[in-house]
Amino acid sequence: MTVAHRLPACPSCHGRLWEQVATSPFGRAAAEDLAEHAAWTEADHAGAARFVQGAFFALLIGPLLWLVPAAAAFGLYELFR
Repeated sequence: MTVAHRLPACPSCHGRLWEQVATSPFGRAAAEDLAEHAAWTEADHAGAARFVQGAFFALLIGPLLWLVPAAAAFGLYELFR
């Protein structure tokens, strides 16, 4: 099986973990640690959503900040020419 981003649910228990925490060589995570990780992941998603909204807003408003003065300057140039 090849997975690029995230493992699917365990076929035997349909859970998120594929091995027993008590016998895992990668650490001894307690249930509190898993809950803390889930809370951190939710906070990370919220931060990423705010970043994407800010970037979209900047890409929308940024060109207007340059186009409005340029149009005004061009209009004044044409008026006084």
